Amino acid sequence: MNKAQIALILGGIVLIVLLFQLPRAVVENDTLGSPVEETHTFTMSEEVTNKVRYFRSRWGSEENSEKKLNFADSLASLYLDYQVLDSGVWFVDYLKSTSSGGRERRIADLLYQAFQRTRDMESARELGERAGSEIRSLLEKDPENSSLRNKLAMTLVVTETPMEGIQMLRELLEENPNDVETIKNLGLLSIQSGQFAKAEERFKSVLAIDSLDLEAQFYFGMSQIEQGNNEGKKIMEELAQNDVNPAIRALATEYLEN
Repeated sequence: MNKAQIALILGGIVLIVLLFQLPRAVVENDTLGSPVEETHTFTMSEEVTNKVRYFRSRWGSEENSEKKLNFADSLASLYLDYQVLDSGVWFVDYLKSTSSGGRERRIADLLYQAFQRTRDMESARELGERAGSEIRSLLEKDPENSSLRNKLAMTLVVTETPMEGIQMLRELLEENPNDVETIKNLGLLSIQSGQFAKAEERFKSVLAIDSLDLEAQFYFGMSQIEQGNNEGKKIMEELAQNDVNPAIRALATEYLEN
């Protein structure tokens, strides 16, 4: 299986495409205008397309400023979900320039989502820098927020100083060995560097905390398969039949087919 096939980004499954573009030495030592309708990776269903048209129409005609911002927020989220990045980021910029305040965390989360969705390293660095700037501002007010620190760390991994991000993740894990977000991020970095045994350990740890975490199940199964362990195939086959999370089901199916 090639890296692009392993690396399909969908739903909450993130960053692998970008991480595979980094030099392996970066992480292999882990011991711990106006909106446009551009081409996108995932096909929108008729239902989603109609929802986008509805939100676009209401956003364009709405006179109440707060409601207009809510429609813009919904459009940004939908576009980013389907990797229509230019339009998604346009609406994030609209929120940032138009909002009178109170949406700082939401703007940071949307920019981080855009960073996660891009498959182009240059764009990832740009979006990572923008998301990181917003996250740093939030951390000034809430310096102990582990989720914000995790996100900042992952934006740093694609910069010219990736070890700064990796060190941040190690510190987070030291502070809280059961922090699921940190363990997942370190597991993704292990996959990037081809350390599938270490990745298996990471995601096994996540599943010990939450056995129903489908994302962890996927990467746990992948790590086993990449080591030649057929037990992972059983996990992947079960995920391919999963009715709870269509994103995971599609990803598992794609992985098995390739």
